[in-house]
Amino acid sequence: MTFAQGYKSPLHTHEGPGPRYVLKGKVKVEEGGQAHEYGPGEVFWETGQWMTFENVGQGEAEMVIVELVAQK
Repeated sequence: MTFAQGYKSPLHTHEGPGPRYVLKGKVKVEEGGQAHEYGPGEVFWETGQWMTFENVGQGEAEMVIVELVAQK
């Protein structure tokens, strides 16, 4: 996914947890009462809790987002 410079998501959840891989840019993730920043080549794990995401770098941010969900 690609996020414009300055983009900030509303508070939200995802259907399932999973790893996120930052390809480009710098992102700030607030989840479970904690905030962390990640840059290119870094991987972080979203747990599925309520969270926000913000592109805090210069230019676009690009990430690979994987969600682990139950088979339907």
